Amino acid sequence: MIEALCQRPMNLEVRGRTVALDHGTLTRGSRVMSVVGLPGQRRFAPVRESLAPGASAAVWVQRASLPADAPTAAFLAHLGVPYLVYRNSFRGEFDLAWRLADDLGPPVAVISGDLGSGETRGLVELDEHLWRLLRLSGSP
Repeated sequence: MIEALCQRPMNLEVRGRTVALDHGTLTRGSRVMSVVGLPGQRRFAPVRESLAPGASAAVWVQRASLPADAPTAAFLAHLGVPYLVYRNSFRGEFDLAWRLADDLGPPVAVISGDLGSGETRGLVELDEHLWRLLRLSGSP
């Protein structure tokens, strides 16, 4: 997602697998937003837990053919920041009905797109929501 959303992303990967966090920036006028992407695998939990307290917002990228992930939902509930869900359809695969646990507050928005196809409609919507959340959070 960072690679598709940001103009000059940084990603450390080996044989196509991310081995560290992704980073990019979004710029609008004189404002710059730092965007950090973390893989959902358990081995990255310490990194997520150390970076999360400074977050103004979160984006949960969820493959559309999979049910909502309970550990991710629990992490977002604990984090307590506004979040967006980006449902990646992965080249038109079956779109599973998606439902969150009742104890998790609803996302600001659920956005659908296909990161692998070059389709930008979902990314434009995600960008707009991120800037709106940044403005609402009072972040400089």
